[in-house]
Amino acid sequence: MVSHEFRSPLAVIDTAAQLLSIKISPVSDCTPIVSRIRRGVMRLSSFLDNCLTEDRLNSNGLALEPAAIDLQELTASVKDSAKLISGAHQIITELEHGLPTLEADPQLLRILLLNLLGNAIKYSPTASQVRLCISCNGLSCIFKVIDQGLGIPAEEQSLVFQKYMRGRSVAAIPGAGLGLALVKSIVELHNGSIEINSRGNVGTCVTVVFPLKLAINLTTKRPL
Repeated sequence: MVSHEFRSPLAVIDTAAQLLSIKISPVSDCTPIVSRIRRGVMRLSSFLDNCLTEDRLNSNGLALEPAAIDLQELTASVKDSAKLISGAHQIITELEHGLPTLEADPQLLRILLLNLLGNAIKYSPTASQVRLCISCNGLSCIFKVIDQGLGIPAEEQSLVFQKYMRGRSVAAIPGAGLGLALVKSIVELHNGSIEINSRGNVGTCVTVVFPLKLAINLTTKRPL
């Protein structure tokens, strides 16, 4: 019910904004306003996805819905969405040639990547680079999200995956403190791993490793 009641009007707003962007001149004074509308829709949609996914993860049982994921297609879609989060950052994707398909829950993987990219954008200077790199070592798929942002203090790096945890240095930047906790839960459900390497005022690299084949019983619910 919540999903329907929010998504329907958000879809209408975004569709109207896209039609406006087609009809108006690229140099029109309205162009930045239309972009702000679409970014606002994206932020609300992402927040809704996070809340609903957290509820799904906290239910009595969870059945993953895996599929064979084309990483080229997924990356293109995620990059387009990340551009709506901010039009002022350089979103760069680097994919290893000949990537195999990945067996994972496509909705959860998309939410994971958008949370990591959203964090990288949020805590990075305007016009800086945010990179999504994907490679494979034969048994695993490796995702890296790299930014040139504020960095995470060493004493806080072990705490960032706690729900609602936000660092002192980013207290003035809006956020719910839910994204990284959600990311960690999604990683664990896929029997993967996550690691953060960060230096203050240099940037952060988040590395997520997923097994190419999901080695769990996919036909039954998995208790959390």
